[in-house]
Amino acid sequence: MSHQAKTVEICKGQSADSKQAHLYGLSVQQSVPLHFNLQQDCGHFIACVPQSMLPGEEAPAPPAGPPAEPSPSAPPEQERVVVIAREVPCQTAADFVKEWASFHRAQPEVYERRVCFLLLQLCNGLEHLKAHGVTHRDLCLENLLLVPHRRPAAATDPQQRPPAPPAHQQLLQSQAAERRRLPPPAATPPACGGTTPAWRPRSSRLRSPRKFDEFQTGILIYEVLHHPQPVRGEPRAAGAGLPPGRAAPPSPPSPSTPPGCSASPACCSSRTP
Repeated sequence: MSHQAKTVEICKGQSADSKQAHLYGLSVQQSVPLHFNLQQDCGHFIACVPQSMLPGEEAPAPPAGPPAEPSPSAPPEQERVVVIAREVPCQTAADFVKEWASFHRAQPEVYERRVCFLLLQLCNGLEHLKAHGVTHRDLCLENLLLVPHRRPAAATDPQQRPPAPPAHQQLLQSQAAERRRLPPPAATPPACGGTTPAWRPRSSRLRSPRKFDEFQTGILIYEVLHHPQPVRGEPRAAGAGLPPGRAAPPSPPSPSTPPGCSASPACCSSRTP
């Protein structure tokens, strides 16, 4: 009898609203047919999780002084939403971009070819969601998982050029907490003509939920190409955009960057992406 490995994900946030958002997003995700680029939810539940298993940024910091006596009031466990996923990723897209930054400078053509392959998978997954009336709303490098199809052979010659990024990696969109049903097209305000930028305050962009994924995809392209973001902070979470009337700059030109990849960020930031 064969046993297939699974991934156990512990969702962030222990508040009731956070758990409700995760459960709703997971129910939306389960209503979408399976797709190669969407993480498959094999089951989810609420469980008491030990503090040692919480994400690093949520785990309590160790005391600076000598170890104190355990406080009886401090709960040893926290209720969290736990998700069982079919695929076992090796890293996030954020890890990939950071790990291969020096390789990008040394061999930009090879790196950007791999990036275009990953972006194509991202778009395929988003098109599948949109075809079934769902928007992701939380696209970022940390929420994109990479599953290797084959491990590159280890280099034996120390004088050999550094190995290239894996050519065949499956990209998975994870994090279902923000997934929502799209409103009917008739309920979406008509787009304005021209190329008026969509870098708007959060209150304005919320009126066009169909533009969330396009906007965030444009930001992702800047990041995977190791270019500075055109907006400061975290526009995905805070919604802080450029002042009205200021368009997003195109991706800095490079001889190796495909023209479509260079033009995509500015196109994603327009009112009619």
